[in-house]
Amino acid sequence: MAAASAFSRVAIHAGETALARLAAARAGSPFQGSIWLGAWLAAHDALATLRVIEIADEAGAALLLPVGLVTGRAGIAACKLGGAHASFYVPAVRGEQPPALPAGALRAALRAGGRAIGADLVILTECPAHWNGAPHPLAPLFTGRSPSDGAELRLAAGESDPLRRLLDREARKKLRAKQRKFAALGPPRFGWVTGTAEVRTALDAFLGWKARQFAAMGVADPFAGAAIRAFLERSTTAEPPAIQLFAASTGDIPRAVLGIAGDATRLSVMFAAYDPEPAIARLSPGELAFAAAIEAAAAAGIRHFDLGVGEARYKTRYAPEMLMLHDLVMPVTARGRGLALLFRAYRGAKRLVKRNPRLLALARRLAGGRGSG
Repeated sequence: MAAASAFSRVAIHAGETALARLAAARAGSPFQGSIWLGAWLAAHDALATLRVIEIADEAGAALLLPVGLVTGRAGIAACKLGGAHASFYVPAVRGEQPPALPAGALRAALRAGGRAIGADLVILTECPAHWNGAPHPLAPLFTGRSPSDGAELRLAAGESDPLRRLLDREARKKLRAKQRKFAALGPPRFGWVTGTAEVRTALDAFLGWKARQFAAMGVADPFAGAAIRAFLERSTTAEPPAIQLFAASTGDIPRAVLGIAGDATRLSVMFAAYDPEPAIARLSPGELAFAAAIEAAAAAGIRHFDLGVGEARYKTRYAPEMLMLHDLVMPVTARGRGLALLFRAYRGAKRLVKRNPRLLALARRLAGGRGSG
């Protein structure tokens, strides 16, 4: 009976109507918000693939799950939009709290929504166990850990000097020395990039640095495609922007650039790069930019600052709390059951490789070999 009532509380929205529905709700992560998704879909000419599955309880509270329909030879999947560029998946909420649905009713409702949009399975990856201090509303349906976790820094209300908490005395001393050497290049500037011309200058610098970095690694540049470049320009120059750029500069010359999505309570770093010229790189402009961005976040009252998905030494230093990530893989049809098993096995194997240094090194060598061939 619960499942039947859950079915009656499922609604489907598409295209512009779906974006408007999201805009009227309380965003989950910025990557499922109407501003970020609108820029992504417009740049990829993919608005027709957007569906929002709305699952409501009897009190009128609702989850809004934006997904994109991906059609392949094996079937149709409803997936997180944005791929790896969308770091996390957290649905939007209508009402003060997520709907109060037991796990069985929530599962039945999601299956009904998947069936209504013609999907064989629903794949939602990189769902954080907790988001902004609250459990993920789909946590009862998680099917396994994501290959990588996220890195987060929680900032206390009124915290004025977060770096003192993050760095020991010796590390702070080294950071100040780098700042002095950086200032010798020209008047140092750390902050948000404003103005269309300035944004484009910073974005061009970022894309150039990334192209050099990936070429040196012998792998394909994920920022090289026309659609992703159109998305970055659209999302950084829109009003309001879906992605804000934060830069460490000397004079008017960017030396490191961070791309950050967020809202009044959380900032999420999507991408980062710095000038690879040896004389510049040895000054650690990327680290200086992260340190300055954290200080700016604390001053603005931001409570959560994350560095996205994946492992890196700088993440351990500046975002020491693990953001545990999970996948939700739910078959909707008989064909979807086989696809779900394959996808879960693939994600499990990928996590195993990432947790084994030798396997990870081998995988990176193989990837490099393919990219250079």
